[in-house]
Amino acid sequence: MPPKSTTAVPGISADELDKTKDVYRSLQEKLEYLFDSLAREKINLELQMIEAKKFRLAVDSASDNIVITDPMGTIFYINKATEKNTGYTFNEAVGKNPGELWGGHMDQNYYAAMWGKIKTKKEVFIGQFENTRKNGEKYIAAVDISSVLDEYGEILFFVSIERDITREMMIERMKDEFVGLASHQLRTPLTGIRWFSELLLRNKYQNLNQEQLDFLEQIKVSNQRMIKLVNELLDISHIETGQKFEIKKADFKVNDVINEVLTENISLIKTKSLN
Repeated sequence: MPPKSTTAVPGISADELDKTKDVYRSLQEKLEYLFDSLAREKINLELQMIEAKKFRLAVDSASDNIVITDPMGTIFYINKATEKNTGYTFNEAVGKNPGELWGGHMDQNYYAAMWGKIKTKKEVFIGQFENTRKNGEKYIAAVDISSVLDEYGEILFFVSIERDITREMMIERMKDEFVGLASHQLRTPLTGIRWFSELLLRNKYQNLNQEQLDFLEQIKVSNQRMIKLVNELLDISHIETGQKFEIKKADFKVNDVINEVLTENISLIKTKSLN
């Protein structure tokens, strides 16, 4: 019978065993720290996702068009209002430039000024664009474009907020036209009244008594006041259309104003038997 073979097992000293325990303990602490870090990171990511979801819900609930592009102007996000107001879906817009879709109708100098503002100066651009919906309908948009920067001041993306002001501009234009037309139309009868009152005041045929002449004088004064009011209405319409006009300051006496009011209403005062 052959002899049995034996394998010698080297002995582990107490120091080596302590070192092994220390290494194991250190690894265990590092793993615990990593697990804690991962857990915290997971919580932070979940919170960020919640905040991002809230942000998207808020942006998608906005009535104004919100468009986000990269520094080159390529769209990577549009909200629901943009889809509704332009007719382009999210998938149709992403990866395109606004000029390829609804924009690109302004003068090149206008766009150059816009890019200089938001890209070079990194300031907010406020202006108006003439755009076209997918169905070919034109509209005017009031635009506010901001640059979003990183911690080093480099542009991350642009955020554009657009509001369709076509209806407001149409109403404003109609109002200006009405004020101008109404003012000019009012001038015609007022001029006639002034001419006839002045003619009668001359009393060419000397057939008017003093009371009648006083009434005519009141008509003349009231007519002049109305003409002045119409001219002021025209001045207001000129302000809103951007036309320049001169403002003149003048001194006046309060007593004169009161006397004018009394003179204009003398007939009413007599009728009501007022002192």
